[in-house]
Amino acid sequence: MKRFIAVLCAALLIGSAAGCGSASGGNNPPADNAAVSAATEQATAAPAESTAPPAETSAPAAESAAADTGAGRDPISIDVFQQYANFQGIQTGWFAKILKDKFNITANIISPNVSGGGDTLYQTRSASGNLGDLVFLDNANSKIQDSIQVGLFLDMNQNGLLDKYGAHLKEFSGAIQRYQKLYNTGDSVYGIPMQVSNQAPTEPQDGKFLNNGAFIRWDYYRELGKPQLKNFDDLLNMLKQMQAVHPTSESGKTVYPISLFKDWDGVLMNNPANINYMSGEEIIGNFAIIQYTNNYAVTDVLDRNAGYIQGLAFFNKANQMGIMDPDSPTQDFNTLKSKIMDGQALFCFWPWLGSSYNDINGNKQAGRGFAPVGIDNQKLIATGSTPNGQFRYVQVGSKTKYPERMVELLDWFYTPEYTELVNAGIEGLMWNMDNGEPVQTDFLDAAGNDTVMPDEYGGGTYSDGISQFGNLFITGTASDPLTGQAYIPDLWPSTLKNRLFQLDTDWQSDMGALTETDYMTNHNQIVVVPGTDYEDPTPTTDMQNTINQISTIIKDDSWKMVFAKDDTEFNALYDDMVTKVKAMGYDDVYTFYKNACDQKISMMKAALGQ
Repeated sequence: MKRFIAVLCAALLIGSAAGCGSASGGNNPPADNAAVSAATEQATAAPAESTAPPAETSAPAAESAAADTGAGRDPISIDVFQQYANFQGIQTGWFAKILKDKFNITANIISPNVSGGGDTLYQTRSASGNLGDLVFLDNANSKIQDSIQVGLFLDMNQNGLLDKYGAHLKEFSGAIQRYQKLYNTGDSVYGIPMQVSNQAPTEPQDGKFLNNGAFIRWDYYRELGKPQLKNFDDLLNMLKQMQAVHPTSESGKTVYPISLFKDWDGVLMNNPANINYMSGEEIIGNFAIIQYTNNYAVTDVLDRNAGYIQGLAFFNKANQMGIMDPDSPTQDFNTLKSKIMDGQALFCFWPWLGSSYNDINGNKQAGRGFAPVGIDNQKLIATGSTPNGQFRYVQVGSKTKYPERMVELLDWFYTPEYTELVNAGIEGLMWNMDNGEPVQTDFLDAAGNDTVMPDEYGGGTYSDGISQFGNLFITGTASDPLTGQAYIPDLWPSTLKNRLFQLDTDWQSDMGALTETDYMTNHNQIVVVPGTDYEDPTPTTDMQNTINQISTIIKDDSWKMVFAKDDTEFNALYDDMVTKVKAMGYDDVYTFYKNACDQKISMMKAALGQ
């Protein structure tokens, strides 16, 4: 079944999701040093009060000053600093044509993930005084606060821009107020949070699949007789059996079931943090952990028994078993993705990464591909919906030559029209309304992402044209006022009933559920974290310097621990790492984020009426 989601993270994006992962955690699409979560949110003050109705709960607002066509408007090229993209260059394909036809805009995507990761590109462009015409950021390392202070963002309240061109943006007044309060901007409107929703805070914002989990080659799993997996050790043993039966990929290359990458590493090594999110734990600020299955207990990220170190132990055991890709320390996400697509890797943490294999060569039609497996003792974190958005933000650059056109473009991102495009594709080609409900067409069935687009829609393949601006302005699980259903086709009744490929029917038959969310809920393998306006507090400059020093030690030693030759070396590396970071002031940083955990817990309990 095709999941038409523009993957940010390759995110995340997602990832992603988007395909999607984050700098240090698994429940997000990639983002520099994000505390993690396609889930973490941060805050220096209490959440902004909002009297506005939830996002998009009624008919869309009257159109803004945006024209319905780009004809007659001067053609412009814009730079888009997109922290979450795994693509760099000119937007192409079907979405580029829509952008050109509607706005006469050509977009150049600038991606830190592609150009080396980390904050280097941000710092370079920030020093030049120009991040781009549109800027996608989180506040890791105080990037948003610093950018506001040095004047890198346009005040959209200036000269009545928001009133003239931001009709849809103004529907999300609660989200705008949240941004204003977090960054103390007064009446100025410099940006707006992404991932706004009209769902309840206790409703998972993930769709058919949760954003994290154990996604394995389901066709190989069936060959093994669908063994019960009681714990993560059983998962490793099962992957070892898959490797024994399928030692080479479709192209004849050696199969290593688990393959990692390092370009999403932030304060922590990215990949092991996914084990936190499969263990009912959320990492806050990279240093503290809320344990949702332990009555909101808080512990530090280097706790020997918590998810991050257990994740390192999981990968080290995989390495000792011979199922860890030895290229992991030197490869990037795109290399891993190519290995997934070739069948060289048999496991991943994210549905959108597994779909890169499912959606080619007729794989899902033939029953080949990745699907989520249940593990008896896992507790998958699902992020609750957030009416006022989450920890990612989009801004207009202050040096743009086209302030009016940037605000109207940003306004369009928060419309049902755009959200439908990036989740379901082009109406009339990829889906239609039939008897009052949305129904997918057969257009993408045969080749999926490799489907060739007609020239009148921009040519190229479907995946060539995916929007690099992303799909996370309004969440895909929100209710579309134009169709009465979620934006994600996987959640449409017509899709769940009638548009099943062999891989889907195999999985549903084996698991006894229509969706992963249903299965995990029925088997008590999911924890929904209520959506709130929480956002991580910003450390002082001195503390941030300490964090940077600690980060280098944690990342370097984490990779060494993954590839330790035995348990003795692993434990020695762990002890040495803890000793070094404690001497650098780790405990003070942990205490700072422990207090932040207490704040988030209070906000979540309030959301639950406790």
